[in-house]
Amino acid sequence: MIHHDFSSNDAQYVRHNSLLPHHLHFSGNYTVGPFSEMTVTRQDIESKLRLGGSTPERAYALSKAEWTSMQFNQSGTQILVGAYGGIAFSLDGYEGTVLHSFQTEAGLVGASTSLPMAACFTSDDQSIICGNDDGTVSCYQADSGLLARKLRGHVDRVGAVAVSPAYKQMASACTSTVVWTC
Repeated sequence: MIHHDFSSNDAQYVRHNSLLPHHLHFSGNYTVGPFSEMTVTRQDIESKLRLGGSTPERAYALSKAEWTSMQFNQSGTQILVGAYGGIAFSLDGYEGTVLHSFQTEAGLVGASTSLPMAACFTSDDQSIICGNDDGTVSCYQADSGLLARKLRGHVDRVGAVAVSPAYKQMASACTSTVVWTC
């Protein structure tokens, strides 16, 4: 059973190893063990990657990719994971099930990137923003994983994305930075 009871602004710590469960701890109190545990399997990741257009071989290889970043959405109901290989995926923030996968545009046509995908949630939890190897920025619906919009404006791989929590703006960067009005 997974129990989330945040009575304060305590941060959580999640350890990734796709062979072991993920343990959630209250910050500053690691001696009592995790308050929650979730298991994310390679098979679940691989299945979502295949649904997203990867070949079985590529999906299998990417399902083993090392995780490079994790971000909770504002409501805590989803976790966005970035990984090497130009992929990201969203997890249910309570159960750990894989909701959606996202691949850099070059990854879908077979070009292989070893770099992690830049990805983040929008401040209203409605969208997931992903940088692509082809210089575009993809905006996906967080609930369905469907592509809502593609932004063009970079000449190289988009390696960083960020969303302003206070204004309807987001920024993306390759060798230059673009600020977008949402």
